Amino acid sequence: MKKRYNKMKKEIILIIQNIMQKWNTFINKKYPKLLFKFLPQNIFLFLLFLLSIGTILHFNQNILGTVLYSQPIMNDNIGPILTEAVEFKLNNIETEANPDNICFTFATYGRKTNSKYKYEVYHNESLIYEKKFNSKILKDGKVQCFPLKEIEKETMKEYTVKIVPIYTDSDNAITIFKNNETNEPSMFITKNIPLNSGRNLVLMLFIILFFIGNYIINKKEIKPEKFWLIISITYLFWITFIYPPYQIPDEPVHFYSSYRMTQIDKNKTLYENIKNGEIITPSNIECLNYSDIEKTNKVSNYEEMWNCFKDTENKVDKTYEKYNYVSSRTGYFASSIGIKIADIFTNSPLIIFYSGRMINTILSIIIIFLAIKIIPKYKELLLVVATIPMFIQQQSSYSYDVFINASTLLSIAIIVKMMYSSKIKWGLYSIILLICGIFITEIKMIYLPIMLLLLFIPDEKFKRKKYKYLYCCSLLIGMFLGGKLIGMVFNNGTLPNVIGNSENMQRILEQPSLIFSIAFNTIQKNGLFYLRSLVGYFGWFSFKLSDLYIYAYVICFIYLIRHNNIIKEKKINTWIFIGSILLSIAAVFASMYFSWSKAGLDYVDGVQGRYFMPLLVPILLLCMSKKEKKEIEIKNIYTFINIIVVQYILTLLVAFY
Repeated sequence: MKKRYNKMKKEIILIIQNIMQKWNTFINKKYPKLLFKFLPQNIFLFLLFLLSIGTILHFNQNILGTVLYSQPIMNDNIGPILTEAVEFKLNNIETEANPDNICFTFATYGRKTNSKYKYEVYHNESLIYEKKFNSKILKDGKVQCFPLKEIEKETMKEYTVKIVPIYTDSDNAITIFKNNETNEPSMFITKNIPLNSGRNLVLMLFIILFFIGNYIINKKEIKPEKFWLIISITYLFWITFIYPPYQIPDEPVHFYSSYRMTQIDKNKTLYENIKNGEIITPSNIECLNYSDIEKTNKVSNYEEMWNCFKDTENKVDKTYEKYNYVSSRTGYFASSIGIKIADIFTNSPLIIFYSGRMINTILSIIIIFLAIKIIPKYKELLLVVATIPMFIQQQSSYSYDVFINASTLLSIAIIVKMMYSSKIKWGLYSIILLICGIFITEIKMIYLPIMLLLLFIPDEKFKRKKYKYLYCCSLLIGMFLGGKLIGMVFNNGTLPNVIGNSENMQRILEQPSLIFSIAFNTIQKNGLFYLRSLVGYFGWFSFKLSDLYIYAYVICFIYLIRHNNIIKEKKINTWIFIGSILLSIAAVFASMYFSWSKAGLDYVDGVQGRYFMPLLVPILLLCMSKKEKKEIEIKNIYTFINIIVVQYILTLLVAFY
């Protein structure tokens, strides 16, 4: 069996080598050589590039255009469309532009139906357009659009649309969702985006930058930290502004928490400020929701966006109460500085909002630059993780996860530096590690076990073996106590109680064996969701990158694992670190089960893939190969990142504008 495996392996390697040899001969011919100066030169990355074009075109076809009117609420349905046509008059709908499409949210009762229908458009009593369709094209709870055929906004009241059954039965019937209170169908009226629109011009700009980026990658040798700065200035910084306000989940809460920190009353305790204080904002602050979060998820009215730039008078903002946390976090400190600076010069909600985001993004970019520069090996690994679309989404937000993720990478970089470098600034690095650890403890202590990577520092770096463990223990205790002390300051001298008297906690204590069935049910139900929301499931889970990119990252990580050496350490220390990572993973699920999941639920609800982002690099380090290091084609890593990040930007522009 082993001989067959080795023989097959050799044959596959020979086939791949032969393909790559022919490919290299082809791209070095006269005309292809000129073209491939601007394209991925590795055959597999070129295929990924072609597939990425296909996915964005497919995504663009399935996304709504500019939304002119929306009725997205779905709490009932009109009943099965079996024998009688269902008609919708447009006499009560007003739009700011001539509509192109009407889109309904269909229900197929969760099954694949096979029935025939007609979509019809009437002007008064005259049929002006019809289109037959099979219900196979419909997906349960998803939107399907139909053309309105040159209807003008002034005459919309004269038109009616119908869904007419041709052939169906009770086993194949469909229906349309509606709002039970208003009796209106769940639908959108949209306008197609013209080719010369501002959005498409911006799309074209980033496509041009992609080709320029490939040219630079193919022509020059670039250090990883320099490439990080290039990719940050070219793409990552602008993603901060591409995301409309509040379109990153939980962002309203984080924004108002940051805003609150800019208006601390020195005569009150920090806890009193956070709990009882009033927040003064521009009177038109609610205009920030111009993309209508959790509904249309799209900038449909650009006039509203521009109006949000206007200066207005101040007011005591009552919406703060809706988004207020009794406790706060040090993670809001940076964004509050951005808000405060903008607040001095302007009363424009949009400028104030983006200023806070921008500071978070800039500081994250700087921290990750230092991490990549400091770490003596695994630079490519940090680069790839830091450019995962979900990592970038967090980096471009008000969430304190911005600095959890960045601090984790910086801490790992410093510890690896301590492992492999002869000249180490112990004092400086220890202070930075202590600050990062305090920060992690205060915000999300479940990630503190990552710091046990300190055990991998070789004994010979210290005069005596016991000094190593004394150093590690001192740092960890300092991180824990410092974080808890700051947490008590924010919480009026008490430690926050996350679990409380949870019914789920009582349930587990009474029957501990339930843990195994809950774990199995959780992975079975949400396993794919965790992968998607680790790589790219955006907005309020309203759209995602193609699953193609999950496979692309898996292959990329396997490549990096096989081309890097494992960190060598005593088995006991390795197992302690493995246990610490497993403990962090378990803590993520436990915290969400006890504080978020409904009582008695047989799986864990609320966990997202992005919660595992800080643990990703440690997990990959533990998977490194024991074999001798092979040479990494750094240009391939750069090209991979260039493809992914541009695809991400194009997807955001298509989805949100």
